[in-house]
Amino acid sequence: MEVLTDLTQVPEIMVGVMTLRCGPRRRFRFGFLDWDDGVGAWRSRGSRWARCRQDRKPDLLPVAGKIGISGRAIERGMSQSKGTSAMRFQGKAVVVTGGSKGIGEGCARVFCREGGLVTILARGQPAGEALAAELNRTGPGRAIFIPCDVADCSQLKSAIDRTAAAFGRIDCLINNAGWHPPATTIDDTRLEDLDNLIRMNFISTFAGCQYALPYLRKTKGTIINMSSMVAILGQEHSTAYCSTKGAQLSLTKALAVELGREGIRVNAILPGNVDTPLMRDWAATLPDPQSALDRVASLQVFGRMATGEEIGKIALFLATDDASFLTGQAIEAEGGASLDY
Repeated sequence: MEVLTDLTQVPEIMVGVMTLRCGPRRRFRFGFLDWDDGVGAWRSRGSRWARCRQDRKPDLLPVAGKIGISGRAIERGMSQSKGTSAMRFQGKAVVVTGGSKGIGEGCARVFCREGGLVTILARGQPAGEALAAELNRTGPGRAIFIPCDVADCSQLKSAIDRTAAAFGRIDCLINNAGWHPPATTIDDTRLEDLDNLIRMNFISTFAGCQYALPYLRKTKGTIINMSSMVAILGQEHSTAYCSTKGAQLSLTKALAVELGREGIRVNAILPGNVDTPLMRDWAATLPDPQSALDRVASLQVFGRMATGEEIGKIALFLATDDASFLTGQAIEAEGGASLDY
């Protein structure tokens, strides 16, 4: 056992939180940080850090005397703190591209709620910083925001490396960033615009996988590519966009084969209509925005669009051991819109 003091960065990198209630007026707050050779417990009061080495599990009783709490209080507090260990992504790190709004925001919220260490990558700094600050207030996970234009591969690589440096690991990559251009016929599609869209929607996905792999190999992590239902159904006047989403799906299947023997799973989510800021921006360009949104909602058998967090919950499932035998799959999250043809 070693006790370290004045580690001001500990709160920024702790992977889980437990509040011990030891009587009506006594509460102690701990954070946990995994090392390769042990688990540390940090008490928020007094800025002391205690490191223990009991089979990678935090045996807090030996720590009690070091941080000024009786062993009996620890035992009572732990018995009243059930549920912390049930978080499905506690202490694991996820990178979410395009994570400040829409589906990416939904993923960030869901993973943080389950104890995850979330890196939000996006071009929009105010929205990204505001979301990270909110998630850090609500917890129990933690979040950081890194400005990043995924179309610039150097920025993407730097952001992934910074995530690994901040959290000490990467367990999941969610390639969510992308753009749907306005309806355009193939005749009117400029090849320059096609090239830019491919870089934004597909090359960023390919590059993100490549850059994250050295870290995912260490954790036997997962990759989740956010494709679209249009990858298999098509969409009028969207040949360029559909092509990029189809490419993401093909990459998912090929990479699942390539990485399966290394214990890395690769899956794709194919959202249908999701109520996002992008969807509402599209509706705002029409004469009757609400009528347009109602019409889109009616396409699903539930009579509504998905929420970003509903897609985020699918991503969480794919990122955990609950989906340990799933790889190379395209999860069609379309609310039954493609049924009853």
